[in-house]
Amino acid sequence: MEQRTILMIDDERSWHDLLRRFFIPLGYRVWTAFTAEEGLRLAASGKPDCLVIDPLLAAGGAVGICAALRNSGRGGIPVIIFSSDPAVELDAYSRCMAEGFVLKGRPGSLAALQKAIEAALAPPGPQAAP
Repeated sequence: MEQRTILMIDDERSWHDLLRRFFIPLGYRVWTAFTAEEGLRLAASGKPDCLVIDPLLAAGGAVGICAALRNSGRGGIPVIIFSSDPAVELDAYSRCMAEGFVLKGRPGSLAALQKAIEAALAPPGPQAAP
C-alpha cells in the first residue's frame, strides 16, 4: 500500500504528538504545522494527500488556508476540519468546502478522524447508471 501523507495544521503541540502516535502506526506520514503560513508553505512545497486543520488558529484560520489553496491551484487536496468547537461545522462545509468535520477531544474522535480521512482519500466509486 502506498504511504499517504497527512498535513495537520494546529497550534497545539499536544495534537501534533497525538496524531503522530495514532496515524504513523497505521502507515501514514504525518507532517505538522503550527500556523496557517507554515501549513501553506508545506502544502506548496510538498504534496500532502490530506489536510487536517484546526479552524481556530491564532494567525489565520481554515477559511483563509482553503481560499489560499484554491487561489494557488492546489485546491484539490482534501480537507478535514478538526475542531473542539461544534459551531464552526457550518463554515467547514460552506466556506472551506471541506470533505469532513470531526470534533476533537471527544471519545472516539481519533477513530472518527481516521474514518473521515479514509473516506476523503478513497478513490471515487463506480458511477450509477441513469
